[in-house]
Amino acid sequence: MLWETLTRRPRELPMRKVLFQVHLWMGIGVGLYVLLISITGSALVLREEVEILLYPQLFKHEGPVSGRATSAMVLNLVQPSYPDLTISAIDSPTGKRDTFMLYINKNGDYRTVYADPVTGEALGEVPAESFIGWVQDLHFNLLAG
Repeated sequence: MLWETLTRRPRELPMRKVLFQVHLWMGIGVGLYVLLISITGSALVLREEVEILLYPQLFKHEGPVSGRATSAMVLNLVQPSYPDLTISAIDSPTGKRDTFMLYINKNGDYRTVYADPVTGEALGEVPAESFIGWVQDLHFNLLAG
């Protein structure tokens, strides 16, 4: 009886219906997760462009560029502004960004600070509670911290 049902009428098995429902709902869940990661990842590709639009004072240098600050000079000028944080990396100015970008952290709390390319002084940082920060947290941690 069981063998006949397995070979000739497998759709009538109760276990098949259960497995179909499990497969269906797991597929929907995984599909929604992949869709969420794809959309937020696409948004993060444009992160720098969005931040340039929202915080132009951190990315563009106004005025003439008469000599550039060195990385060592920037480090020495920015560190006193953030005495309790550790500077973990520094990026020099690029074609899109006229300013230095420093990555600083304290106990896993990461921030990005921008510095003037001529004087080397800290210009400020993008607020941690920004929309892009929320999208990044959603993409990497699913807002779980």
